[in-house]
Amino acid sequence: MPNGCPSSCKAGQHSLLSNPKPQHALYCCSTRNSHCKAFNCYLCAMQVLTHAKYVLGYVVLGPVALLLLAEAVRVSGTLPGGHEIKTVTQSKWHRITLQQPDLDVTTQAAAKAELDRGIDKTMSFPMDGAHYFCETLDITRPFPSQHPAGEPSWPFVWNKALTLPFRTAGLDGPNTVCPALLQGMAESRDLEDFDGRRFSYCLISRKCRLHVGPRYKARGLNENSDPGNEIECDQVVWKHPDYSEQPIPWSRYTWRRGSVPLWWTVNIRNGGMGEAEIKIRSTNTFRGSRRYVRRLQKRYMPDPHLHQGSADELAVVAGTDASLQVPVVFFSLLRKGTPDRDRSEAKLAEAFDYMASQLRGMHKLPVSYVALDWHQMDKELGSEALVEGFWAQLSSLLPSQVRSPDSCHIGCR
Repeated sequence: MPNGCPSSCKAGQHSLLSNPKPQHALYCCSTRNSHCKAFNCYLCAMQVLTHAKYVLGYVVLGPVALLLLAEAVRVSGTLPGGHEIKTVTQSKWHRITLQQPDLDVTTQAAAKAELDRGIDKTMSFPMDGAHYFCETLDITRPFPSQHPAGEPSWPFVWNKALTLPFRTAGLDGPNTVCPALLQGMAESRDLEDFDGRRFSYCLISRKCRLHVGPRYKARGLNENSDPGNEIECDQVVWKHPDYSEQPIPWSRYTWRRGSVPLWWTVNIRNGGMGEAEIKIRSTNTFRGSRRYVRRLQKRYMPDPHLHQGSADELAVVAGTDASLQVPVVFFSLLRKGTPDRDRSEAKLAEAFDYMASQLRGMHKLPVSYVALDWHQMDKELGSEALVEGFWAQLSSLLPSQVRSPDSCHIGCR
């Protein structure tokens, strides 16, 4: 514990301190990272307002500052190496009043109304149970990431803007105050196989924050070639070693679930009753589709530290840009439609298929497209037979698509 910290500060906690003098200056004291040493000269005049496990962010909205603290977390998952994933179970916003500029009555009333709306939207955003982080391992990328935890993949970090004041002050990287907060689910279980041998299973889903919104609003691509409401998932399975120095055998599958990566929207009909009508843009329909696939290829480039053979093979084939040879599989679950029913979803499936063929033919990218009418097959075969058929079709792709024994990358739409 740093010298000068109040006795109520406990190791591993963050404390919100208040100066009782008229200025009401507020400071966040991080005993875990020893950042409160700079405030030693103030501490004797401070009082502790609250304790928290972690600082999640800080933002200034006009004359008000908002500090987000995680008061309680739970270990929801573990990964090989003992890395713990913690889910936020109880968070709280703390409102801090700053000095307010002098404004006339009319302007002040309008500014206050706008400020109150902004504060309400910020503080009402659901946090508890939907966000998680890991302090010791980068889980913003597929496991195992070669990046340190303090260098995340920002498209998946939901408190990026809230951490800006700390990062601007140099409190990032190894000195980070705020952990990278991801939205989704991270859960693990310890299980046994039929022979009684122990193994662990961890499922991680992380939602990209670059194109989010309600189901019927965030559809297709945006101007930055980001599909709506896309989620990247990791499934990690590993065996428990018989002794401490034994290598840990593990496997990881990675896939994405999101919106079809082309330009389309949805029109709500009959006041939201019944099916929505899908509209595919007639011009520049596929603008950004290739850019999106190239991002996938670069993200899922084989790691030379894990499988040197696969990386060398890709480098020889592709020359200077080996990522061009990384295969991408699109698995469409869209309805094919029938003559007597609205076929707007079938038209989207046809456009999806055409997009994949153009990426293969015109751009020479290793893109595969598989269509499975999930809704119709569920009615005809039932859920159990449908799942068996899904995995049978998927398994037929894996031998030719998987470039390494520990990973597979598939996109479902």
